[in-house]
Amino acid sequence: MNADQRRRLDRFVTTLAFWCVLGTVAALGALRLAAEHLDRRVEIAYPESALITQTLQDP
Repeated sequence: MNADQRRRLDRFVTTLAFWCVLGTVAALGALRLAAEHLDRRVEIAYPESALITQTLQDP
């Protein structure tokens, strides 16, 4: 493997790693937003569930 091929391979791996990390961060952010949205919908539909959750979390 010559120097040019090595450079191209390094660049490819670096770019692939960058997009994998970016995609993972975006997916986690989307999951967090979806969880918050669903949590709000549950609190609206079942207001007593928020009280139960708060009671369970209190020592």
